[in-house]
Amino acid sequence: MLVILACAVHLPFLNHPFFLDDHIWYRFALNHSWSEVFARALWQGEGQHYSPLAQLLILAPLKLTGGSFIGTYLFGWVIHTVAALSVYRFCRHFFSDRFGAVAAACLWALHPLQVLPVHFVTAYFVPAGIACALNAMVAMSRHTAAGSRGDLAQALVLALGAYGLSEFFILVPGYYVLLRVLVTGQRIFPALAGAFKLVLPAFLIIGGWLAFASGESHLTGKIAVLGYSATQYLANWSALASWAVSRLVVPWDPVYVKNIPLHAPAAVYWMGLGIVGGMSAAVVVFLRGISPAVRVAVGWMLLGLAPTLVTCFVHAASGMVFELHWLGLALVPCYALPALVCTDISRRRTPAKAVMAAMILILPLTALTLREVAFWQDEERYSTRWLAVSPGNHLALISLAQQQERRGDIDAALRSVDLMSTTTAIPRHIVELMRGQILLRAGRPSEAARHFEAALRHKPDLSDARVGLRQARAALPLP
Repeated sequence: MLVILACAVHLPFLNHPFFLDDHIWYRFALNHSWSEVFARALWQGEGQHYSPLAQLLILAPLKLTGGSFIGTYLFGWVIHTVAALSVYRFCRHFFSDRFGAVAAACLWALHPLQVLPVHFVTAYFVPAGIACALNAMVAMSRHTAAGSRGDLAQALVLALGAYGLSEFFILVPGYYVLLRVLVTGQRIFPALAGAFKLVLPAFLIIGGWLAFASGESHLTGKIAVLGYSATQYLANWSALASWAVSRLVVPWDPVYVKNIPLHAPAAVYWMGLGIVGGMSAAVVVFLRGISPAVRVAVGWMLLGLAPTLVTCFVHAASGMVFELHWLGLALVPCYALPALVCTDISRRRTPAKAVMAAMILILPLTALTLREVAFWQDEERYSTRWLAVSPGNHLALISLAQQQERRGDIDAALRSVDLMSTTTAIPRHIVELMRGQILLRAGRPSEAARHFEAALRHKPDLSDARVGLRQARAALPLP
C-alpha cells in the first residue's frame, strides 16, 4: 500500500499547466532534480491548483516536512525501501537469507540516485516496478505448487513488460536472458532465442501500427517507415511507435500529432509501450500454452491494466492528452500491485474469491482516478493542445508564452515562441501557426494573417492555418 500511495501522489499534478509555469519549470527543470522541482512548486502555496485528493496526498506531507525537496525525497525513500524489502523477500524465498540481505542492501544503496537530475522513472517507478514484479513472483510460487523457477522467471519478465518501461525492447530481453541463465541454468544462446521470440511479436504489432498509420500511400513508404522505426528501437529507446499510437488515440489533434511525422510524443509513448508491450507478451504466453503459474501472473497483470486502459481513453476522449504520459506509466503498478498483493493474501482462497477480493481493492482506486479526470476537465482545457508533444525545452517556452499572453505582454509571448525555432525541434510551420494564433487572439488580424500565410507556405495542407487565415481575413476592417 505504501508503493501504491507513493506512486499515486504524483498522478494528479505532474504535467499540470501550473507546474510548467515560467517561475517553476523554466527556472528549475534543467538544473535541479525532479524531487526539488516538485517540492518547490508545492511549497510556494499553490494548493488551489489541486483537487482535494491531490492536496491530501501531496501538499500535507510536503508542508509537514518543511517544504524543501526532502518531502518528495521521503516518498522516494519509501518506494526504495519497499523495493528492497521485496527483493529480500524474493531472494529469501527462492535462494537464501544471506543472499536476500545482500541484494536488498545493494538495491537500497541506489536510493541517493533520485536526487540527481535523472529521469523520474529511474528515481521512483523502476523500484516500484521491481517491487511489484518480485511480490508477484513470491505470490505465484505460493499460489501454484507446479510453478518452476523457469516459469517464475518468465513471469517476472512479463511483469516488467506490462509495467511499461521505456526500455522494454532492451531491458526485457536482458532480464529474460539473465534469469534463464542464472536461475534455470539454460545455455546463453537458447536464452537469447527465447528473448527474441518474446520481443518480436510486440515489435511487429507496434511497427505494423506505425507503418499503416503513418499516412504513407505506397508500400515502399510503409516499409521505409517500419525500417526507420526498427533502427530507432535498436539505436535508442525513443520508439517512434508512439506517433502511430497517438494517431490512433487522438487523431483529431491535427497540429501537434498528425503534422509532426516521425516525432515521438511522450504523451502516448509510455501508454503505447505499457499497453501494447504487456498485451503482446500476454498473447505470446497464451499462444505457447505454458504453465498455469505464468497464466495466473498474466491474468493479474491484465486485471491491473484494465483500469489503466479505461482511464487513458477517458482522458483521451476529454482531450487531456498530456496526462497520458504518466497515466500509462504510473497506473500500471498502482492497479497491478493490489491484485498481486491480493493473490498473496488470498492464496488459501478459491480463484473466484481471489478475483472478488482484487476487484474490491481496484474499484475504489478506479473511482478516485476518474474523480481526478473530472477535476482536470475544468482545468485550463485550452492548454492541453499546447502540451501534446514530447516534453523538453519547448514545453517551457510554450508555457512561458502562455503566461505572457495571459498577462497581456503579446510581444514577449511572440519572442518566446520564436525561440522554439532555434532551440527546439519544433518545425517552422508550427511556430508560425502559434504566432498567428497569438496575434489573432490579441486582436491583430493583419499580422496574424501574414503568419498563417507563412505557415501554409511551409506546409500547404495545414488545416489549422487555413482556418486561422480565414478568421484573420474575416476580422480585417473593410476597405
